[in-house]
Amino acid sequence: MRTGRRDDLRDLHDGDGPLLLPDAWDLGSVIAFVDAGFRAVATTSFGVGAAGGQPDGA
Repeated sequence: MRTGRRDDLRDLHDGDGPLLLPDAWDLGSVIAFVDAGFRAVATTSFGVGAAGGQPDGA
């Protein structure tokens, strides 16, 4: 039984080509990546912190 987003991400991993995950740092970058056609977007604590002027882990 499919459970939703987890299975959608697994399907992307199991696709014919490589799964490219751009690294978003704020909402604007997420929107830009989705508008560019990416079906999944990653993030990191460093990128989010840096966008807010904070050190990683703050």
